[in-house]
Amino acid sequence: MGVLGGYTTFSTHILEVHTAMQAGAPGVALTYLTATLVAALLAVWAGAAVTGQALAIARRREHRRQR
Repeated sequence: MGVLGGYTTFSTHILEVHTAMQAGAPGVALTYLTATLVAALLAVWAGAAVTGQALAIARRREHRRQR
């Protein structure tokens, strides 16, 4: 995606929230905003967990190889 892709994705997200607010649907806008934030944080957590597991496996293999 790159750096500029991140900016355009964020600006599109905010535009959609703004459009929902202007359309008189603040509940939808708030739900969308909150759900996106929660999903992003869960994705970061999952990525960190998978990376941690992968590193632990690599360390165990390296340790076994050194014996």
